[in-house]
Amino acid sequence: MRATILPLLAFLAFCLPAAPAHAFSRLGCFVAPTAHRSAAAIISAMDGDLAMHRPGETRACLYYGRGLLYHLQGDTARAIADYSSAIGWMADYGDAFAARADAYEDVGQYENARRDYALAAQNSNDSAEELTERCWLRALRGHPLALALQDCNAALQEQPGDFDALSSRALVYLRQTQAAAAIADCDAALQVKPNKPSTLFIRALAKLHAGDTQGGNADLAAAIAAGDRVKETFAIYGVKP
Repeated sequence: MRATILPLLAFLAFCLPAAPAHAFSRLGCFVAPTAHRSAAAIISAMDGDLAMHRPGETRACLYYGRGLLYHLQGDTARAIADYSSAIGWMADYGDAFAARADAYEDVGQYENARRDYALAAQNSNDSAEELTERCWLRALRGHPLALALQDCNAALQEQPGDFDALSSRALVYLRQTQAAAAIADCDAALQVKPNKPSTLFIRALAKLHAGDTQGGNADLAAAIAAGDRVKETFAIYGVKP
């Protein structure tokens, strides 16, 4: 994603309270819904900003971010329309091509998906940060998990031991019911940044799924005690004890 898009974060900053790294913090042009702020509220704010005059790349960023929110809500038609608008404003927007490919895949438009995956590969720099963001977004959405895992693995090849990539991959493994792998990634991530609520929560669920009731409940209590309404936020994405 181009660095020139990043000033949009000044606009997006009000959308979420200060949060620990990777606890549903802002990722590029995307603001993740949380228990503190709903997708509808974030979309409303973006609608207002889109109604104002904005430079092309900032406008592309807004369309892309809103498209991701629609996609999370299962409104694939609106998501595709917004991804297309983002690409219209920035023709080499790799992230938007990748997201639109995922959406086309969701609705069975496989030829369109193949085309957009190829365009995403041509227009993405595949930095560790970009790969991790894509992995996290796909993990939150719950699909496509195979591509999410591929993104996280590539990110960790570039930056071994990166906290965000490990936490993102842990959520992918959790959704794939690979509890042992999810626990291992959470253990490694928490060695880097202890007591992060989102990572503790993922490890709690992985331990519970693995049959470690005592360990899972201990992690769950620690995640909830760390604050930020982590349990309620993960429930938005269908990730529950």
